[in-house]
Amino acid sequence: MSGFTIRQYPQTFSTFTWGVVMLLGAMLATVLAFFLTQNKAKGFLNYLGQVGVTLVGEYMVYELVIWLAGFALGGAAGLTLPLLWQIFVSNAV
Repeated sequence: MSGFTIRQYPQTFSTFTWGVVMLLGAMLATVLAFFLTQNKAKGFLNYLGQVGVTLVGEYMVYELVIWLAGFALGGAAGLTLPLLWQIFVSNAV
């Protein structure tokens, strides 16, 4: 909500639709994480590997949902692989 109050995002159909798309992506990533963590890892290194696979998988699902929605809503041209990689690296750090 701070985007609409502090940052003065435009209150348009497109803005709210992108919000729903991001919510959908986050929900799908959460469901993926739930299923990936059902198998309990044995040992610390296996646990770290499971966490790494889960994080990368969640990121890929979330960004895929946003990228696919970009074709329907317009604006997919800006989502290039170098940009997605930069976002991934900054989020990973």
